[in-house]
Amino acid sequence: MEKVNCTKCNGIAVKNGFQGKKQRYKCKLCQKKFQLDFAYKAYSINTNNSITTLLKEGCGIRSIARILSISKNTVLSRIISIGQKLKAKPLLQKGCCYEMDEIWTFIGNKNNVTWITYAIERKSKSIVGFVLGSKTKENIRSLVNELILSAPKYIYTDGLNIYPELIPKAIHKRFQYCTNIIERNNLTLRTHLKRLGRRTICFSRSAMVLLSVLKIYFWIWAINSKLIFYTSISTTQGVSKRAGCKFALWGSARQTHTYGQGRLARSVKTPLLARSRHPRSCCQGDLD
Repeated sequence: MEKVNCTKCNGIAVKNGFQGKKQRYKCKLCQKKFQLDFAYKAYSINTNNSITTLLKEGCGIRSIARILSISKNTVLSRIISIGQKLKAKPLLQKGCCYEMDEIWTFIGNKNNVTWITYAIERKSKSIVGFVLGSKTKENIRSLVNELILSAPKYIYTDGLNIYPELIPKAIHKRFQYCTNIIERNNLTLRTHLKRLGRRTICFSRSAMVLLSVLKIYFWIWAINSKLIFYTSISTTQGVSKRAGCKFALWGSARQTHTYGQGRLARSVKTPLLARSRHPRSCCQGDLD
């Protein structure tokens, strides 16, 4: 008989009766009772993982509901509950360089324009914080103060006229192409999140939903990238010593593709395992 592990503590579970013709189990260690098969798919263990993955791959609320065969209201409630549990990591490292920029979107309808002001750390390219609302000193001040408390080396911004009043002149930098990293990240955001696309009928119904979606994209993605990075190093042969955020991890096994015919034919070897800046297939942990 195949062993069943507890969904909470991963301990050994034994059979514990039926509920609606569905086998139930009981953990010997923590005494938790659970079942593996559900009539309604939203109760499945991997539902939250599937929702976050599809959300970051450009699917809307209704698209996720159709793919997973669950209610759109369930998708919305799960997104909000996951987002409320997420918080940005405290800025403990000093001497970092940050870039700040704004990206616009809509809330409620296309006439209600709102701005997402966020900061990115230059070296790791991780999002350290963001705020929603208008481009005013009162709204952006909290994010700027958080960066200043971490004793940054420099803060790079565009030509928005409110930044010189918020950021000390000694660490404030403004010149051409100084925000290339975050401007490129704006394009990535609009590509991966359907509600941020420029020419689209999609938008967020409320600020709470938009806030939760951004938290999921910014911070769950970073956690998964780190997990995949270390997993790849431990299971891959021939990894470069310089493997890091900007380097691909090449496996020992490769796949050969042939293009063209006759004398013009050429073979290209591609790795079976390569790590990009944003992994497209994330084995996410349980978010329940």
